[in-house]
Amino acid sequence: MNKLWYVMQSKPNKEIFLRKQLEFCHIESYFPQVIVHPVNPRCRKTLPYFPGYLFIRDVAEKNCEAFFNRIPGAIGLVSIGGEIASVPDYFIQIMRIKMERINGCNALVPDKLKKGDLIKIETGPFAGYEAIFDSRISGTDRVRIFLTMLQKRLLPIELSENSISLQKTI
Repeated sequence: MNKLWYVMQSKPNKEIFLRKQLEFCHIESYFPQVIVHPVNPRCRKTLPYFPGYLFIRDVAEKNCEAFFNRIPGAIGLVSIGGEIASVPDYFIQIMRIKMERINGCNALVPDKLKKGDLIKIETGPFAGYEAIFDSRISGTDRVRIFLTMLQKRLLPIELSENSISLQKTI
């Protein structure tokens, strides 16, 4: 049987608090987040993929919409045309896979790459070329690399960090 998920709206910046409240009520929830690399090290390391919204699973036993409106941190269930909006289970599974890929790519650069590492460009106009990793550009998801051109000349290029992969250390 295909289980349904419902979309719940939270009060501004209360998604994590609401997720804990739902856990306390024994309601399964999913809150997709992306890993970020803020300029200020004291800032949040993750951001919501859908700010202000969470997904909750099969709430048939608690079908009273007023119950969800009274949970601290919640605004209520999202409804369209008077009916509570639902999302099929396969959509959530696909979203989980996508979040793993996004967060996996974001974790590559700061954790594994060091200045001077040989990388391969995976996407874009320079796809297939090898280059040398220089640095990460603060506050963005971009990196600076050096592409070897004619006569061994190094050309500095800025690319999305998702478009490179680690080859080997020089």
